[in-house]
Amino acid sequence: MDEQDFFKIIGIIVFGMFLIYYVFKFFQLQTSLIEGLEAAPAATVPVIPGAASGAAAYAEAIKALTVKMKDELLVDQYRTDYENVVIALDDYCDIMMLKTIVSVNINKSQWDLTRAVVDISGYKNGRAALNDVMTFIDKQSASASASSASASASAATSRFF
Repeated sequence: MDEQDFFKIIGIIVFGMFLIYYVFKFFQLQTSLIEGLEAAPAATVPVIPGAASGAAAYAEAIKALTVKMKDELLVDQYRTDYENVVIALDDYCDIMMLKTIVSVNINKSQWDLTRAVVDISGYKNGRAALNDVMTFIDKQSASASASSASASASAATSRFF
């Protein structure tokens, strides 16, 4: 037996081992696939969030998330800090609008002017959103002070009765 025959036999053995490995791997895949199909649960109609029967549960989940976020933000305690952030962002929008206007090169192309107008309108919309946020912060602190005032008033009247 010469050297070439020896390498051919080793190559055939290695190829056979790979072939046997892939055959067993294939059969394991097929059995797990078939088992998964046999034990399939009964078909149920998925509930679409916010639609028909799922709308009430969806609304409750949103309310729970809102309460959780209010508890995290502590608007009453950090009201002045939040107001300072909103005011700082409002000033930033003003500065960015001015910078956008000043940096337009009208001789270069119409695209620069159009892009500047789009950017400025975006900043304007952002400022409107900041005003809405400020209104929300004011409402939160007003409702908290109103609820604390009503709680203290009810406590004061309960002492009389």
